[in-house]
Amino acid sequence: RILERKRQIESTGRSREQVVGDIEAIIEQITSCEEECASTKKQLESDIRDKHRQLDLLNNKISSTNDPMGVDSTINKYNAEYKQLQLQQLKQEKENMANKKAVADEIRKALEMAKKYEDAKRKQLSEMNAYIEKRKKECAKIELLDS
Repeated sequence: RILERKRQIESTGRSREQVVGDIEAIIEQITSCEEECASTKKQLESDIRDKHRQLDLLNNKISSTNDPMGVDSTINKYNAEYKQLQLQQLKQEKENMANKKAVADEIRKALEMAKKYEDAKRKQLSEMNAYIEKRKKECAKIELLDS
């Protein structure tokens, strides 16, 4: 009987150690699950806040469309802005055309001046060549007279 009791006690001791190990493993699993749950809860709360913001924006849009005067004033505001942009575009196009014309005029003047300069140089060169020919003929006459 004593041996039997001893075996029961040893068996109970081993079972107790196994139960303690199992309890520790369960406690670790519970801790891990709690951490995961806290992380998931934070993420869900953040998602809920984002959804509330989106809902508020949509409610504002809906309420503005439900207000005909608000819609009309928004349309009028955008129409006025559109007209302003059109006027600004026309003004910019006129400025660009004026600048383009001014640049074209400057280029035309520069080309005319270059042409006049070239013509003057050709005339001067032609006169110099004529003068040289005249001097050559005079030199040839003098040589004939000297001989």
